[in-house]
Parts: sequence; C-alpha cells; structure tokens
Amino acid sequence: MPQNQIDSILRTGSNSNNSLLRIVSFYQKDKSLEEKADFLQKEYKGGKGLYIDGQKISTWFHSDGIHISKGETALYSRSKEVINWESVAERIEELLNDGQYVTQDILDNIGAYERQEIAQRLWYLHRDLSDDIKDQFFNEEIFKGGFPDSTNHIALLLADQQEREKIIESLKEFNSAYEQDPTILRFHFHKPQELISNLVDLDLPRREF
Repeated sequence: MPQNQIDSILRTGSNSNNSLLRIVSFYQKDKSLEEKADFLQKEYKGGKGLYIDGQKISTWFHSDGIHISKGETALYSRSKEVINWESVAERIEELLNDGQYVTQDILDNIGAYERQEIAQRLWYLHRDLSDDIKDQFFNEEIFKGGFPDSTNHIALLLADQQEREKIIESLKEFNSAYEQDPTILRFHFHKPQELISNLVDLDLPRREF
C-alpha cells in the first residue's frame, strides 16, 4: 500500500474520542520507542473502514500491528498488509517532526485537554469514595460545585505546580490506604496508581512539534 495512504490512516487516530490529542500528548513526553509502541497498541482497538483516494480501505488493530487491506475486511484478507506497532510508532514520530500528523489547533489544545481529562478522572474517583472517609485525603473545597464546574476548577489547579503537588500527595495517601482496605472505594475500575503517574508526567519536559 502506498505510504501516503498508510499516513492517511495513521492521521485518523484510533476509534476513541480525542485519540489524536492523547497520542501527541504521549509523544511530547519523549518516551522510548518501545513505550510508544506499547501505548499505541493499547490506544488502538477494533477496526475501521475508510475511503482514501476513492478506494475503500479496511483496517483492524491487532496485537501484532495494524492490518490493512483494500475492500471490506482486513483481519481475514489474504492480500492484507500488516504494519507492526514499532513501525507505526516510528512513522508517527516522523510525521510529527515534519509537521504532517495533526493540525495546529490540536497541538494548541493538548495541555488543556490533558489536565481536563485528569481532573475528570479525579472527580469521578472522589465521587466513589466511601462517605465516612471523603475528607481524610483530599481538600473537599476543590470538589464543590458539581460537574463540570468542579472539574474545570481542578483542571486550573493542575496547571499550578504547587497545587498539583498537593493533589499528588493526597492521591498517594489515598492509594496507600486503598491498597490496605479496598472497601474505602465503592467501585474498583478506578486506577489511582495510573492517575498518580499521569499527574507526575505533567512535570516532564515537553517536546514541541
């Protein structure tokens, strides 16, 4: 398949909302190629159909890479092409460096998007805390006002390094207690340790594309 068609597929991101923002945000943190490939494999799920240069193209995101074929199926096509995740990671890097991956408005909105997403995850985690321990770990003032006013306020706090450090310390205290007693959280789909890592990553030097 011509490289320009493969590039067109990569520029659409995954099937999830705000995928391109997440991808570029990850690349701004200058992770290793292995980390990028691992991230992309988790980001891309399922498949999609596209029209490129007047042709119907099918893609399927699999454990070994992106399966691409002309027509209506990719996973079971005998004429498919498979691009492994490391190759995908390398090509996205090249497109970003050449200014050919995303538009400027996406680049301009990455920082705000990342803080807003973390703020929402933090807000939902706090909502699911047991009532009798809610005030033990976090400053309750930052969660007042409901959604989305509260999450907008938290996102603004995350832009301030000192406020961000306070939230990280509170989250670390909560996570330690949660590991000892999971009942302090009503639902267990939250990933507090991952949330801590995401908050710490906000302090990493950023690459400009």
